[in-house]
Amino acid sequence: MFSEPTEHHEWLKKLLGDWTFTHECGDMSSSGSETVRAFSDLWIVGDGQGEIPGTDDTMRMRLTLGYDPNTQRYIGTWIGGPMAQMFIYNGTRDGDTLTLDTEGPSFEDPTKLVPYQDIYTVLDDNTRTLRSQKREDDGSWTVFMNATYTRDT
Repeated sequence: MFSEPTEHHEWLKKLLGDWTFTHECGDMSSSGSETVRAFSDLWIVGDGQGEIPGTDDTMRMRLTLGYDPNTQRYIGTWIGGPMAQMFIYNGTRDGDTLTLDTEGPSFEDPTKLVPYQDIYTVLDDNTRTLRSQKREDDGSWTVFMNATYTRDT
């Protein structure tokens, strides 16, 4: 039942800290901040807030990430304040790129769930990116959001 930290848990520590981000979603851009803290040696929790593109509103968000040595997969969740959907992550890492698969409401029909991916890439100690994409009916992926995070020093 209890797990010992692995190299995968150690990698998650690269995401710890206070971050400022900018992101582009279509032709809109916005900014915000995120604080990522350790939750034991096995989990990280990120709390963020940022502008909702095209509005004067602010969105709060929470990220949880860990690694399950039994399934050899990264697991976690993401929630955003104005959304009723919890995104449940299951993914893999290749070097410093973590690809998290999930499902969420279709942009075209919010009653239909479609596959999404959030792809985190650690570029260096103080910079990381997030690319969000959705799978189209033909199996291709369409990027709908790109973000760059800079560690506050």
